Amino acid sequence: MCEQKKTGKCNVKETVAADYRAGGERRELLEIALLETLMETGTERSAHSRVKQVFSAKVEHVKERLQEREKEAVAKEKLEELGSAVQDEGFMSNDPALMPAEAETTAPAAK
Repeated sequence: MCEQKKTGKCNVKETVAADYRAGGERRELLEIALLETLMETGTERSAHSRVKQVFSAKVEHVKERLQEREKEAVAKEKLEELGSAVQDEGFMSNDPALMPAEAETTAPAAK
């Protein structure tokens, strides 16, 4: 699906073909998507256009999942960096000025 025909055309978008040529995890995910598509649609020649449609949809879904996973990894890394920076700077204290607003509302009123 991701290889160019003799005419120079490809069955998939150029970005998908580039991911396939790059190899690694992205190629593996494309191969899994193709196998799932073939199991769903069958391998008959008459199903070729359906295979292209389903495969394209699966690839888009896989790309969205990868982007979400990458965003989560970056966010987690930033949180860990922030947490270690806070601990390194000694900001972990019981100073009421640093406490959340909820803590102020639960404290008894001074007389």
